[in-house]
Amino acid sequence: MTDDVVLASPQSFGTALVTLGQWQVLGPGSLAIHQGDQAVHVDIASTGSGFEIKAEQIREEVTTPSLPTRLGINLTQPVAKATVTVRIR
Repeated sequence: MTDDVVLASPQSFGTALVTLGQWQVLGPGSLAIHQGDQAVHVDIASTGSGFEIKAEQIREEVTTPSLPTRLGINLTQPVAKATVTVRIR
């Protein structure tokens, strides 16, 4: 998934993944998300700025046994132009 943004002036920007599974940082730009005996590897890259991961539990009524987690991929500086690429395998 690639998210491109071009803005008239520098602004905050981010994108996100939502998961019901457990997650962990494997290294810079690399996450693992797993649930039970299944897992995915997530590679993240950005241009225009570095990024940070901010996890937030989504507190709303759901029919799942646990609440979902929003993994925010937030650029660390305002940008006028940027790309965030997320590769899930």
